[in-house]
Amino acid sequence: LDKHLSKLFHEVDNEIRVLIGTENPIDPNLTLMTVKNQNGLLLSILGPMRMEYGLNVGLLEYCKEL
Repeated sequence: LDKHLSKLFHEVDNEIRVLIGTENPIDPNLTLMTVKNQNGLLLSILGPMRMEYGLNVGLLEYCKEL
């Protein structure tokens, strides 16, 4: 997990990325939503492919501004 998150840290910017299926380096059966906040911290949500995308994008948008 650390290896995957370390790689993502260098690839992600302040725009939310949604990685579904084989795009998700952690588990192709899950969805990974990730973004960096204004302090350069990586924020991520890992969940099922049938998650509430709109709700989780809103949560990440809110959290990245904190």
